[in-house]
Amino acid sequence: MADKVSAILPCRASAPDLRRSRLEKLLEKQAGKSTPAPSEISRASSVRRAPPGGAPYKLAPPVRLPTGASKPSSHGRLTSAATEALRFPTAESSVPAIAPQHPESSSRLPTGNSRKVEEQVGSFIKQLVGDEGDGMLHWRLVNEMDAIDGLIQDNIEKHRAAEQKARQRTVLEEQVREARQKDQDLNLSRMHWGTQIQADAARWQEEERLKKLRQQETLRKFNEEQARHAEASRRRRDAEAEQVAMIERDMAQQALDAKRRSEAAEEQRKKKQQEMARQMADAAKEAAEQKVLRKQAEAQKDIAMMKAQIAVMEEQERQRPLGKDPLGRW
Repeated sequence: MADKVSAILPCRASAPDLRRSRLEKLLEKQAGKSTPAPSEISRASSVRRAPPGGAPYKLAPPVRLPTGASKPSSHGRLTSAATEALRFPTAESSVPAIAPQHPESSSRLPTGNSRKVEEQVGSFIKQLVGDEGDGMLHWRLVNEMDAIDGLIQDNIEKHRAAEQKARQRTVLEEQVREARQKDQDLNLSRMHWGTQIQADAARWQEEERLKKLRQQETLRKFNEEQARHAEASRRRRDAEAEQVAMIERDMAQQALDAKRRSEAAEEQRKKKQQEMARQMADAAKEAAEQKVLRKQAEAQKDIAMMKAQIAVMEEQERQRPLGKDPLGRW
């Protein structure tokens, strides 16, 4: 895991020159290898300002590491005091961090912290050197303090990079742990939901089976009811058809009886008419015969009357005197 983290993190190379290396060794010997706490380092400013005293960083002369034989004691005390003041920043006046590159003109603008640092350094210089900081020793001290500040800032950057690596390593380990925990939770969730899904599937199948049985029972009852209704309808239609047929038979029989009665009445009427015609014919014949007989009787009667009249006339003719006509005339 550490190899993976170190491979992911960017590798920031620190390349101090030989002078800074020698000065760092000297400072470690003098200060007892005291390192500022990470909380104090985090409180330091991340932007490097101009060196104390106002000397530009780009134009500062090269720093020479003095030896014990050639360096004055006051200068050593000043260096030790400045080192201790810079290595242990306070909350009121913290030493600003420096960037790996030379500061630009915008980074040398005076701020409240820079003024405090300048005042603090000025007070140290006044206490150790005994003047206002206008001599060459002051500028030498400024250069050495700037170099010390650069070393301190390099150490701060190293600690900061180490802390960043540790934080990133912790973050990555936490991410790996969270990923493993998520995988484990996912597996547990899959197991849980798989069991839940199986239970739901079994419950759904049972519900579907019961629903199918209810549907089949409902369909069976519906079919039976439909069959009963169909049978009742068939019987009703049969009864209606039988009743219609019976009515038709009755009507046909009544029509036949009426026809027979009509035919019988017609036959009776014809017979009666024939009888009446026969009677009328007989009556006519008898009347004709009676008429003939009556005519014969009348004719005989007329003949008899004529004969009687003729006889009377003949008798009268015989009894009438001569010379008179039948009318009694002469």
